[in-house]
Amino acid sequence: MIALVPISWLYGLGVAIRNKAFDYRVLRIRHVDVPVISVGNLTAGGTGKTPLVQWIVRLLRESGKRVGVVSRGYGRATKGLIVVSDGSKVNVDGKKGGDEPVEIAESNPGTIVVVGENRVEAARTACAMGAEAIVMDDGFQHRYLHRDLNVLVWNALEHPKEARLLPAGRLRESISGAQRADIVVLTHSDNDASDGKLNRFAEWFSKKTVSCRYRVDGVRSLLEDNRIIDSLSGKRVLAASGIGYPDGFRSVLREVGMDVLKHMKFPDHHLYQTADIERILKEAQEAGAVAIVTTEKDAIRLRAIVSGRPVHPPFCAVRIKPEFTHGEMELRGRILSLWGEGDN
Repeated sequence: MIALVPISWLYGLGVAIRNKAFDYRVLRIRHVDVPVISVGNLTAGGTGKTPLVQWIVRLLRESGKRVGVVSRGYGRATKGLIVVSDGSKVNVDGKKGGDEPVEIAESNPGTIVVVGENRVEAARTACAMGAEAIVMDDGFQHRYLHRDLNVLVWNALEHPKEARLLPAGRLRESISGAQRADIVVLTHSDNDASDGKLNRFAEWFSKKTVSCRYRVDGVRSLLEDNRIIDSLSGKRVLAASGIGYPDGFRSVLREVGMDVLKHMKFPDHHLYQTADIERILKEAQEAGAVAIVTTEKDAIRLRAIVSGRPVHPPFCAVRIKPEFTHGEMELRGRILSLWGEGDN
């Protein structure tokens, strides 16, 4: 790891120069005709960003807005602009549109979802399709698109002081980049998060902070027409996931009473192969699991491979939602104030 530090310095220098180019308008920031909310990280994954994006999408939809979500579509096998959902139907699978965009589209019917390396083009496409609000997923470092609210997500179990730049660590840019945020959301924050701990984070980032933890919001069958499963509490299960912070997933399963016999961890955005499925099934059968539980993000990638073959025990997808422990009304107010609503 020490050998990577000089590379991290060079990487950090490059990022700093790029940010200065935006600050001094050498690189141009472009606007669209509707408010833009960006949700992003300082780190390469592991913050629990997607459930927060979905919470914001649902808040906006409940307030009567037609929402467009734009992202790069990381991990997809395609290039260029792809309309994942036009608001009436999902047009592509996870391989073409990316697992997270397809997950967002399937979980939020009526939402326009567009992916593309050029987020300005993607946002303009969504607006042309009728979007009244744009949520940019994983947009903190994509500064070409102006944002009216810049939400930074940070895993509360990681101390900023211990973070290191890529490739020595997981930071995409220096902690000082947090100054561009309008508000910081601390995820994986437990019930015992004291005011002192929250204040220390607020002082470190010099920003207003909101905290949340994640809870199970439902379990569904992966293949049986999304059949809802009442509960797996007290049942023996095998967990399988390819996400940035797998320990958080295992924790929420245990909190609802699932007996997690084993957790098979794959790389973030892992493209599952037939051999992976066979190994997961073998491990589950040998452990005596009654179900294999995975995330909705993983379900997008697993579905095509699992479909059409005998599967025992069955695969189940767990929906996760944020549960705010501090500052929910602050975040709601910041979002709705962009349309002259709320308290702020």
